[in-house]
Amino acid sequence: AMKLREHKVDIERAMLFNNKGIVDGIQYTDGLIGNILSQASIVHQSTPANKLAYASGKSYSRVIDVAPSGTAANNEFTYDSFLEDMEVIFDPARGGSSEKFCMASLPVVTLFNKMQGGFLENSTSSAYNLNINFEGKTGGFGHKVMQIETVHGTLNLVKQPLFRGVAKNMMVCVDLDNLKYRPLVGNGLNRDTYIDTNVQLPDEDLRKDLILTEAGLEVCMPESHSLFSFVSNGVPIG
Repeated sequence: AMKLREHKVDIERAMLFNNKGIVDGIQYTDGLIGNILSQASIVHQSTPANKLAYASGKSYSRVIDVAPSGTAANNEFTYDSFLEDMEVIFDPARGGSSEKFCMASLPVVTLFNKMQGGFLENSTSSAYNLNINFEGKTGGFGHKVMQIETVHGTLNLVKQPLFRGVAKNMMVCVDLDNLKYRPLVGNGLNRDTYIDTNVQLPDEDLRKDLILTEAGLEVCMPESHSLFSFVSNGVPIG
């Protein structure tokens, strides 16, 4: 049971980050985040100088500096810019659904829970009605979900413990309607996760079982997915 759980974590890691190789300019294996970052002409767009802009076949990507001059007073993570980003990401004319599934590192989840350093102070006056609502939910498997409702759409944010190292400051927003898990199926065989038992050699005085999965991740309509990276004075948070 423990090895099966480890195997499922390996699958999840591969679906998020894997970038196995490029042969003759063709990238054969790619994870979701690798797919977003490796898109040919992708440009990280930054608030507030550049707003998110639609490009056919390209995912959205933004670096948000929560303290661009070293002080929280200049936080780019504001209500105004956040709402403008949601306007682009949830535009119904570009496909996708009105809800996104968001996975974020622990520091990013903390940032959303604190909303520190000017999220409202540097935005429209708090005397106005804010078209945003933060609510805690419990997921179907007992995990915590932070539901962020805006006038344009809803983000369902969960912690992703695998977002560490180079991904420690990231949040990926996924349109689940345009993302499919595809196990290899053909000739009557389904090569989704299975256990091959007793694979040890005849002269080995032990038992070996092998857990195998042959599957991939189908990413459709790239412009329905987005990636946010949070930095503080240019340095990744966390």
